[in-house]
Amino acid sequence: METTVKLACLTAFSQRLVRCVPFLAFAAWLSLVPWAAHAQTYPARPVKMVLSFPAGGITDVTFRRIGERFQAITGQPMVLENRPGRGVAANSIAMAEPDGYTIGIVGRSHLSLHHQLRNGLPYQPVEGFTWVSGITSSWFGLYVSATSPYKTVQDIINAAKAKPDDVKYGTAFGHGGLAHVPMEDFSRLAGIQLLHVPYKGDNESVLQLIRGDIDMIVAGGSAMPFVQDGKLRLVAWLNGARHPRLTQIPTLRELGYPVEINAIVGVGGPRGMNPAHVALLEQTFKRILEEKEILEFLDRNYQKPDFIASAPFTEWARKQLPVEKRIVDRFNLQMELPPAPAK
Repeated sequence: METTVKLACLTAFSQRLVRCVPFLAFAAWLSLVPWAAHAQTYPARPVKMVLSFPAGGITDVTFRRIGERFQAITGQPMVLENRPGRGVAANSIAMAEPDGYTIGIVGRSHLSLHHQLRNGLPYQPVEGFTWVSGITSSWFGLYVSATSPYKTVQDIINAAKAKPDDVKYGTAFGHGGLAHVPMEDFSRLAGIQLLHVPYKGDNESVLQLIRGDIDMIVAGGSAMPFVQDGKLRLVAWLNGARHPRLTQIPTLRELGYPVEINAIVGVGGPRGMNPAHVALLEQTFKRILEEKEILEFLDRNYQKPDFIASAPFTEWARKQLPVEKRIVDRFNLQMELPPAPAK
């Protein structure tokens, strides 16, 4: 009798154990991958997107459109926060909590900033961020006023040779920035001296050009509406090829000056973001950049989709870092650490 009772109890325990095995296995998996439980609930509230460009520029407008699609896909809004100025946006992103609710633009500018600061950064320029994905790249052009006597690149060269440092050009990326470096290369190759005037954004430089305060600008798609309105004239592209809709405009490379702007506008977050959040963001941006409406919007605004997944985007940053070091050394660029973002 006692043996029968023991066998019955053992059989009942074995059955309960078998029923529990799937749950125990799932619990063990969760313990090994602690972020998996959160993957299906993110994002549960609005996601802040920090932009290093002022409101109203082409980057701001583009990310507002991307934000609309982000909300449609995820159910949560993307709230843009404009923090222009060298290093301000990068500091804000790097110092945020790595919870996936603060992301922003990352790219060449903060890699360059790392080498420029005399007193260093409180974070590593590559490893201090989570590189989520590349998003877009732009068509960059050399623009003059519609009333300018300069109708070709050769006109600009002739004027600069006649009066060195008298011809002024503006850029929206600061001294040693994205547009300054190729223009200095162009000046060297052409044997001229141009005066660089840095601005905080394309809109500011465009207005100064229309007013006649400067002679030309290097700008992205923000300047094209002014060309269409007859206020500006595009004289050359600073990309590797002519734009398919404006094939009459040559590239500087075609004219014998092999300089161009290659810039990826990407999204990143602070170091240590949840891998599941990164994967969701990466796939969401990829999906958005494949949508017909977004592709048409980018094309109208002289931008191109340039999606890069997180791993190759991180590798791009690692390779770009020493390139920025050479640029900083060449122009002897130095500055103080920007103030920490307000809490």
